[in-house]
Amino acid sequence: MQPRSIEPIKIPPEPKQTALQERRLTMRLMALWQDIRHGRPCPLAESFDPEKVPDLWPDCFLLEPAAEWSESRFTHVGDRLAALSNLTRTDVTLDQVPASTLLSTALRSAGDVLRVKHPLLDSGEYLDTGGTRYLYRAILLPLEAKNGNIGCLLGGARQKAIEGVG
Repeated sequence: MQPRSIEPIKIPPEPKQTALQERRLTMRLMALWQDIRHGRPCPLAESFDPEKVPDLWPDCFLLEPAAEWSESRFTHVGDRLAALSNLTRTDVTLDQVPASTLLSTALRSAGDVLRVKHPLLDSGEYLDTGGTRYLYRAILLPLEAKNGNIGCLLGGARQKAIEGVG
């Protein structure tokens, strides 16, 4: 019987993930935001094309800030996000978003994003009105109007129920 020859198997390194391969909504939206900045502090709102992220769009929203914050209006609330936030229609103002929902939780830091004009990633837990506890991850990204002010906030959020709690 001949002695066995054991040689290590060479495993090629895993390729680096591109923004399109990344599954996490927050990282993909951030990568898109970076791509459309074109050297500007914030990308122009008109540069954002939802067709570049069709699989994420149901979990996203666009909010146009108003002088009176509670009157800020959504121009888009994705179907999944609307359903998870108890919205029956998506042409709503900020004060019409039910409390203790994924959308209201995702917007907690919107004032900070408007002030610093920089994206903000948020994650943690929240308790909905039915007593279910969720883990969530959200991102808010400012988009500039042509006048240099923030013309809208692009946001995305997802949640996962915490099993056995609530």
